Amino acid sequence: MLYKNLIGAEIRKRRDRLGWSQSDLAVRLQLAGWDIDRSQLSKIECRLVHVSDFQQLYFVRVFKISLDELLPNVDPLEKINDFLARTMERKRAPIPRGKKPKARKPTQS
Repeated sequence: MLYKNLIGAEIRKRRDRLGWSQSDLAVRLQLAGWDIDRSQLSKIECRLVHVSDFQQLYFVRVFKISLDELLPNVDPLEKINDFLARTMERKRAPIPRGKKPKARKPTQS
């Protein structure tokens, strides 16, 4: 499974440095004009959802940074495909020996 955005980790770092909760940041983004809640922000930080270019502008405005400061540094000699493969791949923790993954509860319709 692949991550869906490159900026989630940087958003979390900047928010933590400022001492803001996810709710605090969501309120600031709302005041800037984006209808977002804490749950949606959490999914962005966990890199589970795509962040469009216009949504990135809200983070730029609230954090008072430039757009390139949201993106990770890329070695100019590294191929973009190699960088993306390395950066976007989600690594899951191995299941310890003798342990079975927890079964999901069936959903009721």
